[in-house]
Amino acid sequence: MTVVYEAVPMGEGKGKPVVVRRRGWWAGLAAWAGLLLLLLIYWFILTRYMGAAISEPDDNGYFAQGTLLAQTGRTWFLPGSDAQYIGAHWLLAPDGKFISRYPPGLAVAIALLDHLSGWRATLWLNPLLSLLALVGIFLAGRRIVGEGWGLCAAALLAFNPTFFHHALGGGSHMGVLCLLLWGIYLLATWADTGWWWVALLAGLVLGCIPTVRYADAIMGLGVIAFMLVTLRGKRPAFGKAWVHLVAAGVGAAIPIGCLLIRNQALFGAFWRTGYSLTNEQTGFSWAYFQDHAFDYIWQINSGGLGLLFGVGLAGIVAMIFAAGRRAMGMMLALMVTLMVLLYMAYYWAPQGNSQSTMRFLLPTFGLFVLGTVWVVKEVTSRAGFAGAMAVGAALVFVQLLWGGPQLKDLADRMAYQKQSLDRITTALEKTAQPGDVVVGDVSGLVGEN
Repeated sequence: MTVVYEAVPMGEGKGKPVVVRRRGWWAGLAAWAGLLLLLLIYWFILTRYMGAAISEPDDNGYFAQGTLLAQTGRTWFLPGSDAQYIGAHWLLAPDGKFISRYPPGLAVAIALLDHLSGWRATLWLNPLLSLLALVGIFLAGRRIVGEGWGLCAAALLAFNPTFFHHALGGGSHMGVLCLLLWGIYLLATWADTGWWWVALLAGLVLGCIPTVRYADAIMGLGVIAFMLVTLRGKRPAFGKAWVHLVAAGVGAAIPIGCLLIRNQALFGAFWRTGYSLTNEQTGFSWAYFQDHAFDYIWQINSGGLGLLFGVGLAGIVAMIFAAGRRAMGMMLALMVTLMVLLYMAYYWAPQGNSQSTMRFLLPTFGLFVLGTVWVVKEVTSRAGFAGAMAVGAALVFVQLLWGGPQLKDLADRMAYQKQSLDRITTALEKTAQPGDVVVGDVSGLVGEN
């Protein structure tokens, strides 16, 4: 267990004695015990709403792709019958193949779970990713802010309505958030230690993001800024800067290279994606930005993050001007700014449905939470341990009051859909035989994205 020494000045003048106060193993142990308790409570609540089914339109594009990969070794198919169901996110290529518009990163994880434990195990992927995301934000917060504040960050994220919704769902946004938080933790560790192999791991983790969601790769600009600013400030201690940059680049090139090879084989060009079949690039424009910008801000403040949006943004900006945290502040600021501006310019209209819209920005939620706990810690630095604990507990309590009713409403609806579909699937497994054609209507059970 790492022991932290905190210097406490005894007087204002020069030459005054300084007391070194030891914060021992108990602080770290208490934080880890608190995290374990939080995860147990979170998992208990989450499992009460789970059902062995996917219930939202996007889910089929990922889970059918993963099942295909597990069963056939490929991510495309040719219809076996005119009566075969084909989801809305499967696109017809010129050669007659049906191809998912989504990249295969999440499908690879689904295929692995399917191969190891069967298709029902794959439906626990997002719940497991949400657990990993909570551990990731705890570790990142612990590294950037401190032991107790890492736990506070995990609690603030765990019971955010959008986060909980996507822990139950089958989309890709939880995967991006999980990868992002672990990547930030690894980058913060690299900045503190100067170990090039940690930069390699950070690149490997963050390089997986475009394999899950292409557009979210825009956050890579923040990573580049972080590494350059860090290397500039710590060049003598880190040695040759190019070693660290190459290590991170090699790590990122592994998953991205696999994605490009796959695109070359499937689409005939490494830069083409499934979205090229629908001209998805035309879905971003200045006109959409003008129409949606203020609605996005309103929804982030209301159904998305509540008070954590403003507080977190203030914390991120303040971090830029804080000694030793400039690189981190610049990275978080670039990431949230680019992501918010990008999706403001997307064709998807907010339409007053915060959960439908906020899914695009879910990866930024962890960044706003980190900004929140950092600025609150700075404000309470003179309040002592008890004062800081009281402020952190109050922050979590207020967020629970704000998000609790919305979280329960979303979870109830998801549980009804998933558990109803689970019962239908169980009945079909008992009665249907290979080759049977199943005709039905479950439109009332399938939610909107």
